[in-house]
Amino acid sequence: CDKALNLILQVRQWLYEILETNDSTKDMVDLTKYLLYKVTGNNYGVTEYEFSVYDPENFVTVNSDSKSNINGVQGQIADFFLSKGMPIEGVAAILGNIQQECNFNASSISSPDYYGGYHGLCQWGNYKGDSNGRFAQLEKLAKTKGKDWTDVDVQLEFIWKELNSQGYIAVKTDLMNSTDANKSEEL
Repeated sequence: CDKALNLILQVRQWLYEILETNDSTKDMVDLTKYLLYKVTGNNYGVTEYEFSVYDPENFVTVNSDSKSNINGVQGQIADFFLSKGMPIEGVAAILGNIQQECNFNASSISSPDYYGGYHGLCQWGNYKGDSNGRFAQLEKLAKTKGKDWTDVDVQLEFIWKELNSQGYIAVKTDLMNSTDANKSEEL
């Protein structure tokens, strides 16, 4: 443990530089500095971090139209799943996953040289030569709606479609039945 801690302390600037230069991780620098502070007690410039976007308490202000009090893409996502009857704990789990995948950037493309890259809110991809992969299916859905695959609403519909498919129905069930914020972290 001490050896690992020493290695982390020795390479922290390198770690920050890697995180800052990658679009999908640049917003993680403060979180990393905060976590290092919590683990080591050393101040790396961030001694507090705002985790409230994941706090179910932020979702309790829901009106009769199933709307959250969250702005931006995060609000679109929350409102979409709330309108489907998903509890706030399930919505928080989805928000956490999407932040990790693309930091709420619906037009995100990561690893563009690997099988054509991974795209959108959930980083959908196609395996080499697979014209029927998940990203290809997202593109087809967008085309039927006369929209681009980067459209947030199209991607949310695609997520819902996947959650209702054979391969993800258990995930949907867990999300729809989640009522404990601690258990939602496990999804």
